[in-house]
Amino acid sequence: MWQRHSVSQGNPYRAFSLYRRRYGRLALAELRVGYGAAADAFCNNWNDAYARGAPSSS
Repeated sequence: MWQRHSVSQGNPYRAFSLYRRRYGRLALAELRVGYGAAADAFCNNWNDAYARGAPSSS
């Protein structure tokens, strides 16, 4: 009963905004780190392939 009262009394998006404020930046940082690692791996693979093909082209 107390939970229902507090939820109906306050802003229904308050809990979500609190969650987003607390974990949003952390999740964004993790996503950016994961994307950076994937981009680095892709660039390294592409550079290796280009380095292997470079002598024949130049």
